[in-house]
Amino acid sequence: MRAAFLVLVLLALAGASLGGCARHTYYVELNDGKYFYADPPLVLDTKKGVYRMWIAGSRQAIPMDDVRYIDDAAQICYQNGVTDTFTCFDALYQF
Repeated sequence: MRAAFLVLVLLALAGASLGGCARHTYYVELNDGKYFYADPPLVLDTKKGVYRMWIAGSRQAIPMDDVRYIDDAAQICYQNGVTDTFTCFDALYQF
């Protein structure tokens, strides 16, 4: 009985840790010192000069000039203004 309980606990912990890997949030800091965590994708629309990102469950547009820092691991997507599609790059700012 005790061994079965231990196995169930280990399976639950393994499932929780693997489930956590499927969803990431990325740290974003603004020039005014405010910061938040955004859900992917982070879409860069260069024509309008904004990043579009999901923050706390709502999609928001943040002016590019207001962003000081985006997490190095963030997936950045570029908006195509003609076809309204986007192309994404992993870890864009890493060399």
